[in-house]
Amino acid sequence: MTTLTTKIHGPERAADLDHSIFKFLCELYSAHAAKEISYKDLLVADPCLREAFELLMRLYYYYDNNPRKLSLASGFRRVEELLTLAADLVTAVIETRLEWDDEETYRLRNIVREVGNADFLEKCWEDETVNDTLFDMYDAMQKYNAFHYYSRSTGKRSEPPPELKKKLEQLIQTRNRPRQNFVLHSGVTQSMPEIRDFPGERENRNGTPNGGKSLEDPMDETT
Repeated sequence: MTTLTTKIHGPERAADLDHSIFKFLCELYSAHAAKEISYKDLLVADPCLREAFELLMRLYYYYDNNPRKLSLASGFRRVEELLTLAADLVTAVIETRLEWDDEETYRLRNIVREVGNADFLEKCWEDETVNDTLFDMYDAMQKYNAFHYYSRSTGKRSEPPPELKKKLEQLIQTRNRPRQNFVLHSGVTQSMPEIRDFPGERENRNGTPNGGKSLEDPMDETT
């Protein structure tokens, strides 16, 4: 993200972002090492992150491969909503488990505002020079979504503590609103253009449909 920030906002903003991320993660690691907070506590934000990453991976297929100039704005706005909610949930966990001052929670919110907002993401997708960086981000998100947390003692998938989920129930439920259909606008025709699947390999992303097989719209969150 610091590389993308350098391209969009310049090296000074990127250096500030890098410092904020490093500082926040160091503080969080120290709290975890001291057993003041558990990784299970932070899993309340996991579903939001997975949904945001899944949508960003779908949007990636349109990077430098959008001949009909379809608008991806609704997709980026949904990603912003999900990342903001994830930050809100982590902030609520920190306020519950730790006695941190407002500086650290502000740091987290500021990181998300900096690199998780729709305008920033849209500018990244419009920049033809960040292909390698976006591919690396895609790869990292794919690996995260393929990984799940399991308990060593039970062998079952880890879940946030029930009392924490109950306390944050109202905030968690804001994610569970009906999912949107993200309509892509071509600006030329009112009909929805046919969407095809493109190969995931970087060297093959040349706009050629994958075997000519037509798939459902990758921006449709109902599927």
